Amino acid sequence: MQYLMERPTPTLCRFRVTIDEERRGAARSAVMDMTPESDLEKNDIRAATMEWLVDDCIPEVLQQAGILPLSPVRLLPGKENSRQDKYSFSFEVEALPELDLPEDLSTLAVEVEEPLPDPREFRHAVLQAQRSRAVLHPVEEKRLPQDGDVLRLNISAEADGKDLPDMRHDDFTMKLHPVTGAPSEVEALARSLHAGEKMQTDVPCPGNYPDPSLRGRNITMQVELVSINTEVLPPFDEGLAEQLGFSSLEKLKNSIFAHIMGEKIKNIQSRAQKRLIESLLENREFSIPPAIMSLNRQDCEQELATVFQRQGKSEEEIRRLMADMEKELNVQAEERARMQVLLLAVAEHEKLVVSREEADRQILRLAEKTSKNYDKLHDAVYKRRLIDELHLRLLATKALQLLYRKVGKIVVDSNSHPIPVPETGKQRPESTAPGGTSFSVPSIKE
Repeated sequence: MQYLMERPTPTLCRFRVTIDEERRGAARSAVMDMTPESDLEKNDIRAATMEWLVDDCIPEVLQQAGILPLSPVRLLPGKENSRQDKYSFSFEVEALPELDLPEDLSTLAVEVEEPLPDPREFRHAVLQAQRSRAVLHPVEEKRLPQDGDVLRLNISAEADGKDLPDMRHDDFTMKLHPVTGAPSEVEALARSLHAGEKMQTDVPCPGNYPDPSLRGRNITMQVELVSINTEVLPPFDEGLAEQLGFSSLEKLKNSIFAHIMGEKIKNIQSRAQKRLIESLLENREFSIPPAIMSLNRQDCEQELATVFQRQGKSEEEIRRLMADMEKELNVQAEERARMQVLLLAVAEHEKLVVSREEADRQILRLAEKTSKNYDKLHDAVYKRRLIDELHLRLLATKALQLLYRKVGKIVVDSNSHPIPVPETGKQRPESTAPGGTSFSVPSIKE
């Protein structure tokens, strides 16, 4: 088998494949073995043999050419695909544009914040643990809320006479703290009510609200004060640890601290990965394959449609709102598509692959997350050819993880000044903090 490849556009690869007689004979034998008692006509056998060869040769051609297919393969019409010529065929597929990536990714570097423990975060987490076992006592006297009270509220909002489900919160709990600036609209209303009272007022709709037609407009918000309560916290001691399922207070402290630092390091890593991708995309112009642009556009539309559906919008309203947001959706989809193309280029550069087991594990996670039957979801993904999209998503994720592992980390303080890594003579494990800092659980005054 031989092939010729050309690129009519930066994101389209076209192949002409010529098949030798020996391979064609083997394919014909395989077709005949599969239908030994068939009375297929001669032309039918030829067509089945050609179909076998096409299915057999295309993956091999793409692998030899080092091309990651981003779209379904399209067979091209022409005399080379006709019955008069059984030795060749042509096809095309969308592919990644050529990106100039560093040969050695470890020559890249990214700034990573030092994950310093914050005693305030620890105290807040301890307070949350105490509040999970707190006892609320309703205030019997008729009075307005005070600092330290815990309020139970029902919150709702509407615009043009229609309810806004995203802004509805029933039995919402709010702890009142001393106000240093202007309180939020909800808190301001709540502080002016007695238990059992409700009040509404017009407030500006947030600028990041999903429905663009409401952003900046006044909406009507209603707050009902269900009850005023005083909160009695249990002591942070061995008894609380036991209630929360820990064998000792020390183990509860360590668990809280590990969770805080784990979340902090995860957030730091996420921000560093974003900076890394942005730095690689900066001043890089390249064509986006239509299949990748379409995939990300569909994602953006689906996410927005889900938000509108939760708001109770009709299908007609959703179509109108989506049309109004056409430009915004295109910009968002293009940003995502550029990131995905870059990461897929890294995957291609590093020869990353996604195994069948990895894809199936991801389908299992999706089934668990959406409470769907795994077998049915698995069949749907493969039958509807969604497995190709899943492979591309997993490849991009693997590429980001590998890229972040390989690049150098410049640990910086809160002012973005580099922090020298202590010379310990030992290599720092992957699971420790970026700067090699050692931590200890902060003390807390009960």
